[in-house]
Amino acid sequence: MTATYRIDRLVATLDAILRRSGSDPVEAATVAANLVDADAKGHASHGVCQIAVYRNSLERGHLTPNRHARVLRDAPPFVLVDGDCGYGQVIAREATDLAIDRARTGSGATILALRNAHHIGRVGAYGEQCIAAGLIGIFFVNVASRPLAAPHGGARPRLGTNPICVAVPGTPGHPPLLLDFATRNHAKLSTLFSARGAMV
Repeated sequence: MTATYRIDRLVATLDAILRRSGSDPVEAATVAANLVDADAKGHASHGVCQIAVYRNSLERGHLTPNRHARVLRDAPPFVLVDGDCGYGQVIAREATDLAIDRARTGSGATILALRNAHHIGRVGAYGEQCIAAGLIGIFFVNVASRPLAAPHGGARPRLGTNPICVAVPGTPGHPPLLLDFATRNHAKLSTLFSARGAMV
C-alpha cells in the first residue's frame, strides 16, 4: 500500500525535525523543501528518506548545522569553496549563487570547486538555479562512500556513483533541458516544472 502525503505538511514535518536537530529556520526550510522536492521529481534516493541519514551524521559529528559556503580561494575564473561539513543543500545553493554571480560579472564563465559539504541532495536543483539565471550549468559530483558501481564489464562494485548534471536554459519555442543522473544508473532526462507546477 502506498501512502500519500500533502507536500506542505511533509515540508513542515521535516522543517520541525531539522529545527529540533539544531538548524536555524532558514536552513531547516531550505533542507526540508529540497528533500520533498527530490521525492516529488522522482529522485526518492535523495528525498525524505535522507532525514534519518542526517540524524545519524549529526550524532556522529559528521554534519554541522548552520554552516555557510566559505570562499577559500578566488582567482577568476576559479573559485574554491569549503562547506565546513554543513548541510549540502545550503552550501551548494550558496556556492551556485556565487558561481552565477561571478559568471555574470566576470569573464562569462566560472569554474567552482566545492569541498567538505555534507550530502547536497538532488544535483538537478542547482542546475535549475542556473536555468533560472539564464546560464548553462555543468556539474560533476564525487561521492565519498562505499563502492556502489562495477566498472564496465565488471561483476563487483569498485567505484563510487558520481552524479553528473547538465542544465541548459530554454529558448523561444524550446523548453529548458535538465540532464541529471548518477553514473551507476541509466541517464534520466528530467522535465522542469515552474513554480506553478506547469511544464516549461
